[in-house]
This record gives sequence, structure tokens and C-alpha cells, in this order.
Amino acid sequence: MAGYPSQYQLWASSEIYNQQGGDILQVAEDWGPTPTHSRVIIGPGYDIVTGYWYSQLISQHTTDRKRRVWNINLDPSWPLWNWHVVY
Repeated sequence: MAGYPSQYQLWASSEIYNQQGGDILQVAEDWGPTPTHSRVIIGPGYDIVTGYWYSQLISQHTTDRKRRVWNINLDPSWPLWNWHVVY
């Protein structure tokens, strides 16, 4: 994705809450310098009872997760790469 700067922008911040549906979150589970897994942000999650936002939701194929909160099974010390997809 870094090779296509007109289509993807690497956000310097790890602020997940700024990402939108279609953006990509990558993590390095081995604390290495390159990503090992990717997750696709599908949009914000809402509590249907209260109507309040609670987290970005992701889908991923690594372990077939669908509509899960973005940080499921993530160690907070793992490096994150936030890619914004330019439409």
C-alpha cells in the first residue's frame, strides 16, 4: 500500500477512531517492523439501545471475524499501521 500513495495514505497517528469504513488497520503480532495481519474497518459500532457510539468495527479473514470491535485479541504493545483509503 505504501507503493500507491495516490490510493492509500498511511496515517501517522494510531487513532483508530478517525478511521472510516473501508480503511485498513494492520498489526505486527511479533513486535516486528512490518505488519503481519490486516483488518478492514467496516464502520462505527453503535449500541442500538442507547444510540451511543462505542467502537470501530472490523472484519478480517485471518480467524474469520465479522463485525467485531477493532481491538479484539490485540496486545496494546503491538505496532499499528492505520491506512486511509482514498476514494
